[in-house]
This record gives sequence, structure tokens and C-alpha cells, in this order.
Amino acid sequence: MSFKLILKKFKNLELHNILRLPNDELDIQINFFKKYYKTAINSIRELESKNKIKCSKEIDLPIEEQIKMGCENLGLYHPIKPIILEKNKIQIKNIKMLFYYHNRLTGFNLKKIFIF
Repeated sequence: MSFKLILKKFKNLELHNILRLPNDELDIQINFFKKYYKTAINSIRELESKNKIKCSKEIDLPIEEQIKMGCENLGLYHPIKPIILEKNKIQIKNIKMLFYYHNRLTGFNLKKIFIF
């Protein structure tokens, strides 16, 4: 979802140019992120209620804790994590790796969940 929000933020730039932006320009305010995250969680809960997916118990944690865990776990095996959570924002540290993880999820047809 972070990558989609970066695309939304820089909607006038082509992907190639977004991937070349300096890290200090790539941040997402946490309140902006939460708005879309809540929508995604509601869609996921709806899928679970229809027995289409099975969610882990972490889905019941407070949203702030879910976001913190997600930021800590994304890119766990890489020396430079793609994102880090700061006080009031999510800072993109490696946009190309974030793009890689975004592409890994495209086969799951999540466009219906992450409506922007």
C-alpha cells in the first residue's frame, strides 16, 4: 500500500522518475496512511467474514501497532529496510525494494481492497 500512496503523491511523474527520487522526498504522513489502511482492513475483514480468507490474530491489534509491525517486518532480510516508521510519518528508505514487494503482491488481485 505504501508504494501505491507514493504513486498517488507523485501522480504527475512517470514510474521511472519516481524510482529515482531522493529518499528525503519519499515520505507518507501517518494520518494519510491510516486513512487508506483502515479502508483496506475493513475490506480484509469483510473477506474473512465471507470465509474467503483466514486472518491472523494480529488483525485485531490496534491499527498503530499493526502499522508498526508491518514497517518492522517488511524487508526483514535486507540490510536496508524499504520503509521505517518515524514519529508522524513513514519514511521510504529504498523505493526500488518497495516496488519489488509491491510487484510480489500484484498477482493476488488486491486492487479491489486498496482503492485509491
